[in-house]
Amino acid sequence: MKIVIHPLFAAVLVLSAVFGGLTVAIICMLTALLHECGHIFYAQGLGYTCSKVVICPYGAAAYLDIEGIRAADEVKLALAGPLVNAALCVLLAGLWWFYPAAYAFTDTLMYANAAMLAVNLLPAYPLDGGRIFGCAVRKLLGEKAERRAVKIAAAVVSAGFFVLFFFSGYNPALLIFSVFMLLSMFEKPAPR
Repeated sequence: MKIVIHPLFAAVLVLSAVFGGLTVAIICMLTALLHECGHIFYAQGLGYTCSKVVICPYGAAAYLDIEGIRAADEVKLALAGPLVNAALCVLLAGLWWFYPAAYAFTDTLMYANAAMLAVNLLPAYPLDGGRIFGCAVRKLLGEKAERRAVKIAAAVVSAGFFVLFFFSGYNPALLIFSVFMLLSMFEKPAPR
């Protein structure tokens, strides 16, 4: 398995270094990698392989060969990444309970994991919540309905982030994520 750094992520690192956010960018990248490790380890436990992990400006993506996966296993695979983030949030909260001074050094890590957990559970493809939503729709209504439903969900999530962009005081990350979700409507789901 190889790790590929998307050219735009390299640009994000440079801009982060220039504007004083390099530590946050690195923490977010490591959080995304840990999230993807949850998917990779679970997939390997099922006998599937990962060809590469791409580190992107908006997170990371593990390229898993999961052709032929059962819907129940796909749901568990989708939950594996967010469960890593949830476990890290619980561990950090426990650390703060027993050693409150650690908050000053680990608060960004907690926020990055909480954000990764919350965003990935949104019901829009290619996010983990979108994969779970797609499996549920496919089981209830079939593959054709699944394709339509995940596109509608991506459009709704994209619109939601676009509206949040204006209410947040023009946070560019929300606009970028809105565009990412809009573009994901045209991406083909991985073969099953």
